Amino acid sequence: MNEQAAGVASKPTVYLSESSYDLRDEREKIRGDLRAHGYTVLPDQLARLPELESEYTAEVGKLLDQCQVSIHFVGKFRGKVPDGPSLKSAVQIQNEVASRKSEENGLHRLIWLPEKAGSEQAEQQAFIDELQKVAVLQQGADLVTGDLEAFKGAVHASLRKLEENKSTCAQPVSDVKLLYLICDQRDRPATIPLRKFLKAEGVNVVIPLFEGDAATVRQANQDISTRCDAVILFYGAGDEAWKRTVESDLIKMKAYREGKPLLASYVYLAAPSTDDKQELIELEEPNLIRGLDGFGQKEMMPLLNLLKS
Repeated sequence: MNEQAAGVASKPTVYLSESSYDLRDEREKIRGDLRAHGYTVLPDQLARLPELESEYTAEVGKLLDQCQVSIHFVGKFRGKVPDGPSLKSAVQIQNEVASRKSEENGLHRLIWLPEKAGSEQAEQQAFIDELQKVAVLQQGADLVTGDLEAFKGAVHASLRKLEENKSTCAQPVSDVKLLYLICDQRDRPATIPLRKFLKAEGVNVVIPLFEGDAATVRQANQDISTRCDAVILFYGAGDEAWKRTVESDLIKMKAYREGKPLLASYVYLAAPSTDDKQELIELEEPNLIRGLDGFGQKEMMPLLNLLKS
């Protein structure tokens, strides 16, 4: 590999989101600028993304998996709306998928909201308002207001920072394990000590997607199941029927993992105590993590050692 090719290979790959027509020229200027500086930009300029919402969402997810940075444009108009039940615009869908990818694998994002941006379209104005108020929509993102040159400067500053971090990073990204922490939505706050501990140990932890239309939620959670290295079933607020349903889904999961085995699969017992949970302990079921009395690091060591071996 020659020096120029090596330089291109070391640069982050950038996802450039589709935009409404009022920002199309600005989007193409950003694309041209990035390509002139040697960055790979997805999707390809000639590529057409699917028209159906479910297929559109899946394809955006696949493209984002190839990228380290995503750039989003939020203008005065909604832009195109893929054919599907949610009636969300492509701009909204791309932002939501990228937000999930940021939580899953650290995707860095930049969202451009031109200064004094507003819309006469009620749906788009509602999205702009929500974007500025709801933290999850800004997951992993820098929200930049101002003119095009200010945004372009923010883009290049972020890319330089990523390149510098990549050159000094002690642990290759490929060595970071992805753990799927399956829990009932009611248990989301209770999983925080566990998630903080694992992330501090260098494990990338992802919980299920709970909100959105059924097709999007199903696709997102299946995508995590396909890529994860290990699974913890967090058995807390969910009842015995819920646990058995999850276990059945985990068995089916093998069919679309293309032969990739899980490194580990554990059940985390959390409050409240039930007869079923006590039976699991008394029967000395394998791969149990006992957390009925609260989180304890010692209980996590067998799993952690497996992930680090």
